[in-house]
Amino acid sequence: MEYQSIMNIVIESLFQWDIKNQTSKGPGIFGTTVAFAPADEEQGRKTLHKHIQLWVKEIDHKLRARLFDNDSNVRNKARLQFQEYIDKIMCASYGVDLEIPTSSTVVKPESLYQDATSQQFRDARHEDLCVPIVGTVIQPKHRPGLISPDILLHQVLQHMSELALENTDDT
Repeated sequence: MEYQSIMNIVIESLFQWDIKNQTSKGPGIFGTTVAFAPADEEQGRKTLHKHIQLWVKEIDHKLRARLFDNDSNVRNKARLQFQEYIDKIMCASYGVDLEIPTSSTVVKPESLYQDATSQQFRDARHEDLCVPIVGTVIQPKHRPGLISPDILLHQVLQHMSELALENTDDT
């Protein structure tokens, strides 16, 4: 019951969807909701979570059609428009106040990673496109004396992938 109450608050407050009348109340955090399709699932720890497919007015059928147009110029313009929309509604930030202390200096989070393009970050979010990237989008820069959880995790994952490759070569 608590889970359902929380989900109703999310749908009504963040999506601006009137549950009772099944209509939009105006723009929400992703745009003006036209429709959505939720699916509740139980995790292994017996807790619920929800997957939601969301249709918004700002991504209309015309834009979707232009994304797959035969003309590459039309397709590229539509992709830029779509990317601008996604970048407008989604972001990740550590904030200006986050600092990682080391023995002698204070390091800002953005200085820990190699430069990456916006397209590389988009590819990293895709289930299939992230595999060939192998962590290079957020590849840590070498910083003597700096050990952060991110760098340690990256090193462990890199070592595990190398071991997995060695094991597949033996078979």
